[in-house]
Amino acid sequence: MQNVIQIGQVVQPSVLSNVERTVKNLKAWLGANSPSFSALAGEDVSRADVVKAHLYLFVVFVIGVVVSQMGGAL
Repeated sequence: MQNVIQIGQVVQPSVLSNVERTVKNLKAWLGANSPSFSALAGEDVSRADVVKAHLYLFVVFVIGVVVSQMGGAL
């Protein structure tokens, strides 16, 4: 079976290539240096490290809210 592209037909990039490009860009962005947090820490800090730290703080906050709503039931 032969694939034929007719004149004027628009070829859409595959969804997989879009996902691959997005993942590649995300990995590059996460691996890059975070200038503001690097300046605060005094050493190189990647954006991935910043995201992990914020997720950790969010989880700790949620646990604190849940425990405080229990009213000392523990």
